[in-house]
Amino acid sequence: MCRNIRTLLSSLVTSAEPRNREVEAARAKVRSADRFRGAAR
Repeated sequence: MCRNIRTLLSSLVTSAEPRNREVEAARAKVRSADRFRGAAR
């Protein structure tokens, strides 16, 4: 069973670049501001 789990975990590979935390945080703040601005209307 452990061998199967190791095989599955080792197969989880992505070709995407790592995300930039600062950029993602800025995007999240914009989405949040838009969301709450829309709720106040």
